[in-house]
Amino acid sequence: MKYRGLVFGGLMMVVGSVVGAVVAVALVGGGRAQAQDSTITAGSFYLFDGSGNGRASLATDSQGAVWLNLRAVSNEGGVAIGVAADGRPVVRLLDGSGRDRADISLDELGMPGMHVRDSNGNSRAGIWWDEANAEAVISLGDANGWRRVSLTSKGEVGGLNVYDSVTKRVYVGMLGNGYPTVSVGDRGGNARVQTTVLSDGTGAMGFFNAAGVLLDVLPKGSALLGPLR
Repeated sequence: MKYRGLVFGGLMMVVGSVVGAVVAVALVGGGRAQAQDSTITAGSFYLFDGSGNGRASLATDSQGAVWLNLRAVSNEGGVAIGVAADGRPVVRLLDGSGRDRADISLDELGMPGMHVRDSNGNSRAGIWWDEANAEAVISLGDANGWRRVSLTSKGEVGGLNVYDSVTKRVYVGMLGNGYPTVSVGDRGGNARVQTTVLSDGTGAMGFFNAAGVLLDVLPKGSALLGPLR
């Protein structure tokens, strides 16, 4: 009996080792896993729930980025967390069809940003820090992905900007000198009409050509500064 018990125990140890190896191969998807010094190396890893549904994966793509994907049971909704080959991190929220609907990332210059997207992938709202211009930006886009409205804050100056498909056409905000200003531009982005409240509390309206030369000012003689560029 003692001998039979030892044989049975040894057999169970072998079976357990084989099952463990099979599970490890299933998790890495492809059977290429290698264990060295307690480290498992593989091209990809997959995690399944108790019903056999794929719920998570860890893999690299053709661009050299590495992705951790967490998915729902009934659809493609979930979260994707990745790092590009150049080190740029991103977190994406996916809808039931697997489309990116919101993301947080750093761009190639290390500037942080967040975008909310429609079902076509167009950014409809975004917030980011523009390092080059040292300003914070909140942007609203249209159905074609064009920026239409933005709020900016730079130093002690904040403003509201309204765009056509390409160019800023209207600005409402404060200038660096503390003057509240409304500026309206042409299709080239040149300010052509500018209304400002001056330091003495009086209002002034200036009219400019495309080169920024003051053509006229109301009231006459008002100390209106150059156009907002």
